Amino acid sequence: MDPTEHPIYKAVTSGDLGAVKRLVNRDNVNAPMQAWGVTQEGVPPHSGIGYRFVVVDTTLLHLAAIGDSREAPAIIDYLVQIGGDINATDDRGLTPLPRANQGDREIQAALIRNGARLNFEDEGGANFLESYILHKDYDLAILALKHGATPNDARGLLRYGVVFDNVADDAPAPILDLLLTIGMKPDPGVLFRAAGSEKDALEKVKALLAAKVPIDPPKGIANYPLIRAMERANFEVFNYLLEQGADIDRGNPITAAAMVDCLGCLEALLKKGANLNPGGYAPLAAAKSLKVVRYLVENGADISGKSVRQLIGESLANRRYDIVDYLISRNAALPPGFRRDSFREIRLTSALSGSGWGHGSFENESALEWLRELMDGDASLVGKTLDAVADAPRNIDDIEYGDYSKYRKALVAAELVAAALDLGEDRLNNEDAIAWLRKNRAAARSVGVARARRAVERVYKQSRLRELWDELGEDAEWHVDVRELLRRLDGSFGR
Repeated sequence: MDPTEHPIYKAVTSGDLGAVKRLVNRDNVNAPMQAWGVTQEGVPPHSGIGYRFVVVDTTLLHLAAIGDSREAPAIIDYLVQIGGDINATDDRGLTPLPRANQGDREIQAALIRNGARLNFEDEGGANFLESYILHKDYDLAILALKHGATPNDARGLLRYGVVFDNVADDAPAPILDLLLTIGMKPDPGVLFRAAGSEKDALEKVKALLAAKVPIDPPKGIANYPLIRAMERANFEVFNYLLEQGADIDRGNPITAAAMVDCLGCLEALLKKGANLNPGGYAPLAAAKSLKVVRYLVENGADISGKSVRQLIGESLANRRYDIVDYLISRNAALPPGFRRDSFREIRLTSALSGSGWGHGSFENESALEWLRELMDGDASLVGKTLDAVADAPRNIDDIEYGDYSKYRKALVAAELVAAALDLGEDRLNNEDAIAWLRKNRAAARSVGVARARRAVERVYKQSRLRELWDELGEDAEWHVDVRELLRRLDGSFGR
């Protein structure tokens, strides 16, 4: 008889819970069942056939475990409730759990909840807990731990830290808590991984420190949790490690902070007493932004030696002329062969041509970028842009070196206001600007000429952009254009 035709077989494998309850009871729940299996025994060599079907002995719980119906977990619960042996073996000596449908987590969870033995190891030597963690089935891993999984018994992967590494990297914190609760002993490198985790990093770091994992790595190991937290932008972890006494000098964390452009990290490290001028690779040499350079210099970074010369050289190569400009203004040491006159030419070429192609208000990338933002956004951007310049700090030294874009955007905004007031619409030599004005003339008018004039006057009289054009003389075309814009705005008074 075909075993698949047996009524109980059909009921279990098809997920018919009602039929299972009618047909299966305490007397027959553990009775042997038959099913089709496969074997390579007896297959003729070179026949092109890899296996043949045979009838094998199994149990109802095995049949339920290999199923794929929605009712399979409920059938497993019922079979165990009436006395089914959850750890009975089949013809290969396997219990239902290793036979279970590996794609159905609910079936595996039902087997675990009902007492399935968890110390079975697969061909690679991993037990179920390790397998769940390695395959990121974290819910099953937690369930296995709660039902007696014993990872210390594993022969292979756990001893080499693979499981703990996976947990520290991206598993939820409860798994780590359970592993620690049952006596697992992580190596110090696990804290490094936890500090950089994208999931529950702070909770895992706290758990590991509570389990007496050293906050700093042993000598000879370069994996520093404090630096890892900065690199992965886990700033809560960074601050917590500082509070718990992480070494502020080992591994040169202050240079790492400059490298990742973390001003808050620098402030916290200096507050703890970190050395701003360590031997070797100094933070100033690693800085990537003007804000970090300014902070370091203002707090005592050495600008007379190799580090600042290295920074200037790299900033020139990366076209960070704002950094070079600032360091020159602070009389920093210059690289061999560096000439201020040469830098003036480089800076002017970049600022006046590199980001634009002419002297007009619309002839630069900053203006076009702002127009795109205006086309996609709200008309209130015009007034906000003008006010941002008009109300900027009066002390020109408080304005970022190289920050010319805000002034260029303000000139475009003022051109739109002037055009809306019929004060030079012919000056709008940009199709996007013309199209926007057709739809938003009233909004541009409402900004008011006074706000536009304040902003333009500020650009012309006191701005970094004016400083650059001054180097080309008062007769430079940019000066002529901006004075003409001011004249047009002045002509609106009394209207």
